[in-house]
Amino acid sequence: MRRQALVVIGALVVTAALIVPGVILVRAQRGQAAFGAAQRLGTYRLDAGTLDIEVGTRTTPIVVSNIAPGDRMVGSVELLNAGSLPLRYSLSFETSAQPLTGLLSWDIWTASACEQGPSPAEALVSDRRLTAGSVALLGDPASGEDPGDRTIDPGAVELVCFAATMAIDAPDSAQGVASRHELTVAAEHAIESDDS
Repeated sequence: MRRQALVVIGALVVTAALIVPGVILVRAQRGQAAFGAAQRLGTYRLDAGTLDIEVGTRTTPIVVSNIAPGDRMVGSVELLNAGSLPLRYSLSFETSAQPLTGLLSWDIWTASACEQGPSPAEALVSDRRLTAGSVALLGDPASGEDPGDRTIDPGAVELVCFAATMAIDAPDSAQGVASRHELTVAAEHAIESDDS
């Protein structure tokens, strides 16, 4: 009986030795594996916007000869945002070094039509004298938001009116001289700031 008990005990020890490493091995494999799943969410498409400012048909440059002291000349430029992004713009004049340049004062305003002078709410620049060279007349052509810059949403139009008035006290030396002013519109993307 004792011999049978030893055989049974020996068999249990062998069986236990065979089972325990198997259990450890299985646990190690489970620790290195993980379930996974994937789901296709579709294609993401990113299109860059466009920045495009155009000059419209209601643009009337000031081209006048034979002006005299006190004369007022009116012109306009129609600006259209033909791009897909909101834009910010400024206006600059490149002026000639002629005696007449400093004798003209400029008014700028926005309106639905430019025949009449600006109301106080429409005036952007009043009685501005220019010097020779490049002069920022409305806003600033430097990159970034600057005081006086104007914004136009995509598809929107803005009519900017100009008036140049020759000084009433212009001297005799201004007779027969000319002044050339070349207008430049500088536009950039108007980034909307989040003030919250």
